[in-house]
Amino acid sequence: MNYKYLNELERNLEIQAHSYLLQKDDSLFESQTRTELNQVTLVTRLKAHIGQFKMFYLVDKNIYAKIIEICAEFVLLEELQFRYLININQLLGVEKLSNLNTKLTRFEEKWNLKSSLRDLMLRKVVVQIKMMNQQQVQGILTNFFKDHFDLVTNNGTLTLQTNLVTWVKYKSEIEILR
Repeated sequence: MNYKYLNELERNLEIQAHSYLLQKDDSLFESQTRTELNQVTLVTRLKAHIGQFKMFYLVDKNIYAKIIEICAEFVLLEELQFRYLININQLLGVEKLSNLNTKLTRFEEKWNLKSSLRDLMLRKVVVQIKMMNQQQVQGILTNFFKDHFDLVTNNGTLTLQTNLVTWVKYKSEIEILR
């Protein structure tokens, strides 16, 4: 089934219906309709592009990467042999997004950055973490709590706030299996 075609068809029908309704002379109705059309989030627009390569602009770098996964709090990108878990709040911009949008599943709505970090902890993957203060640390994740986690580095254990993580970089599964 061609989901892109169905999404475009649905979008066109919405536009036609709204344009018909906008012809009515009711400013309150017009205002509400325009408000609803503008409620599409970046996450739902990105989800329609899973599997595609896009240019992502972050505070500290630009990444041309393939979109692997989208969840409510983060986007998982793959650039060369590395994967990045990027906090959705840290995206400054994305090039060439279409107006297609796809809603998140219940699982994607509930999956968050901490869930993905716990998954990396269970696999004992070495990660590089970039914090909001531009500091980068590398190590293996251990111990997760409500709002923070521990990272074992060469210098000992470092406790980090989960909501202050800008992005997490690690080798993709292909590289880990080698």
